Amino acid sequence: MLYFCATFLIYFDTVTKRRVVGQILTKLKPDGVLFVGSAESLGGVIPGLVNIGPGVYRQDRRK
Repeated sequence: MLYFCATFLIYFDTVTKRRVVGQILTKLKPDGVLFVGSAESLGGVIPGLVNIGPGVYRQDRRK
């Protein structure tokens, strides 16, 4: 499953980004990918979220 969140997260503060992205990640399948706008960065916002390319993230599911 893919989720696209193009250029709207930049308008949120960090707390709101965590809440919004956290909700999206609850729906993301284990092999799912989250796409965000190229102007957006989620680095350090959600623990365990791994950047795999420009604007592309996945959850680190290693234990």
